[in-house]
Formats: sequence, C-alpha cells, structure tokens
Amino acid sequence: MKRTFVASLFAAALSAAHIAAAAASPMAASPLIEESPQGVATLVEQTAAQIGPQLRDADFRQHLLETLQRAPHAAAPLQVIMRSLDPAGRSAVSRELHARERALRRLKGLPDDGVPLLQARLVRPRGVHAAALDPAQLRLAVGAGGDRRHFSSVRTWALDGTLQEIDGTLRPAFPLVMVEIDTRAALREGLRVVNAGLQAHGLQPVPRPRSAASLDATRLDRIVLKADQEPELKGAAEIFAVSSGLQLGGKAPMLRTFEMPWLDHDNTAYTPGQDWIHWGDYRYDAANVQLFEEDGNTNYKVMLSALLKAMTTVIGPVQPTIGMVTLIADAILQAMPDDWYIDEHDYVDSYYLIQRGRSYTQLAGAAGNATVDLTAITLGGAAVH
Repeated sequence: MKRTFVASLFAAALSAAHIAAAAASPMAASPLIEESPQGVATLVEQTAAQIGPQLRDADFRQHLLETLQRAPHAAAPLQVIMRSLDPAGRSAVSRELHARERALRRLKGLPDDGVPLLQARLVRPRGVHAAALDPAQLRLAVGAGGDRRHFSSVRTWALDGTLQEIDGTLRPAFPLVMVEIDTRAALREGLRVVNAGLQAHGLQPVPRPRSAASLDATRLDRIVLKADQEPELKGAAEIFAVSSGLQLGGKAPMLRTFEMPWLDHDNTAYTPGQDWIHWGDYRYDAANVQLFEEDGNTNYKVMLSALLKAMTTVIGPVQPTIGMVTLIADAILQAMPDDWYIDEHDYVDSYYLIQRGRSYTQLAGAAGNATVDLTAITLGGAAVH
C-alpha cells in the first residue's frame, strides 16, 4: 500500500480534475497567507484543498481511516499521517504541508519548532462503530475557526467533489474528516509564550521553590458552563484562564495564564481540584480569574503585546488601592480582540475580587455563563512550586 501511494504522490499529486474541483470550492489554495484570523482560516482551507484529492486514492483513504480510528480523540497530525507513507518527506504534499506548519506557527505567534498543529479528525455517525464505516462514503470538511456563529451550516465534499451542506450542530450521517488546528496543543505552547513574556516584563514572578511552611491557595472544586459555544462538529472546547491582581511589595499588576484542559463540554459538572490562586504573590488578598476559549485563530504574541499595553494604562503615578484589582481585570477584557465578545463567542466569564481564605459555593460569574465551587486551603509540608 505504501509503495503504491507514494508513487502516486510523486507521479501526480493533483490531477487537472482535482485542481478544478479544488478551485471550484472555497478550499482552493491561495499563495497569500495574511497575518490575521482570515489568514489562519485560509491556511487551513489550503491544507484541506491539498488533502482532499488524496482521499481519492483508496490506499491513502484506508490508511487515514485506520490511523484516525486508533488515535486518541480520533485525531492525528497530518504530518504524522504523511510521514508514515513518505518517511523522507520528498513528495510535494509533504513539503507543502511542512511549509504550512511553519506559516501557521508564525500566524499564531508560536516558536518555529514544536509539535505539528494541522490535524485530521474523524467524526463518525452517532451509533456507528469504527469497523462499520464505509470508506467510499467518506467526506471532507474544514474545521471551524473564528466566528462560530457561521458554523451552523457546514460544507462537506465527497470523493468526487460533490458539495453537500449539513447542520453543524449535529453529527453527520456519514464519516467525516475534519481538517483543523489542534487547538489544545497550540494553547499549551501559546500560554507558555504569554507567561514567559509576562515574567520578562515583571508582571509575573518567576516560579521558584517556596521554603515557607505553608501557603494559602484557592482550589477549584467544581465548575459548570452553561454554554461553551462549541457546535457538535467542532468537538471539545479549549478553555484557559487569566488570574490577575496586584503584586506584593509594589504596584505592578500580577497576571498568570493557565490551561483548563479537562473542561470539554457545557452543561457538565467537572470536579478538578485545580489550584486557581496561590496567594503568596497577591496584594490585598484579592484576585480575579477570567475564562476564555481558544478558537484556533489566537496569535499569542499579539495577545501578550495587548496585555502588556493594557497593564501600562492601569497603574498610574498614584498609590494603588484595592479598587485597582478590578480595573486590572477590566483592562484584560479590553485587551482581548473585539470579536471575542460577539455573542459571547470566545469570552466565557469573569470572577472579580476572589478573597483569600474564603470559600464559595455555586458562585456565578459576572457573565452568568459559569458556576463554580471554590475552597480556601492551606498547603503545607513539602515545598510548593
């Protein structure tokens, strides 16, 4: 199988009919990639246009299905899929895929080197076992990104290029391969970029072993989201948080971003036992926590620059007061892209002035989209990082 498919890649990766089919669809490749959410969407569409014609090869189609069926969450990086068929990476498809990975990392403000971010994900019809899938019924779609209000209708393409629109809020009646960004991997890398930048600019203490016998913390014991704004075909949400306040011993703001990778779906109670706030670094024993959702388009260098700029406007020449803790949270909201607040699209909720030593039950956020149980705890004994 591998020899047959690799030979077809070198012989003719895209036939004239394939190119015509791609050009007739919105997935047609374009040489221009803008540094914007539209640029990210264009890049993903170009990738789908490149992969789509390969699905007509029965060997590639079978290999793709088998790989995705074995993969966690039925998703695998496209580079990994191609590498098993073209280990040397000499085909035009492999080379272009590598170039798009590098371009995507630039668009998202990530380091040049890292895990692959472009992936394929298999969506099975509800109730249909993987072994019962018919490869001939496979269709292709581009994963949602950006403004998900327009994801209610999804365009899918059959192996012969036939277009069919389906309801994006429901599972399809046929096996569907979504070409999309691995937002979880991107978020993990991106928050490292943001936190490193905050540390470099004095807005986040560098993590270090603590020698204190004890440390007060606020632990997240339970959380429920009313709506995570993720349609059925988009898959699980990728939620992250920004905690903020004022630093001890000065008037500089304190910011930290962190993942909530287990928070996948709305209307589901999660009990993570996650430390939300370590109080050793906060002045006035008060802090904020705000929740956001990664939509695939986030540029983390732009996010960092926006946060740094916003923080310079919060603290003026006057002596800071506890009221400025709330102002810091408001400045964080203003720093995020405007389209994150359209229909609560990527902004999830805010918790203002969480107090040290206080526990909360069924605490609703300011936007009314999240409800949490928080427990005040003291960590002691071994050093806490």
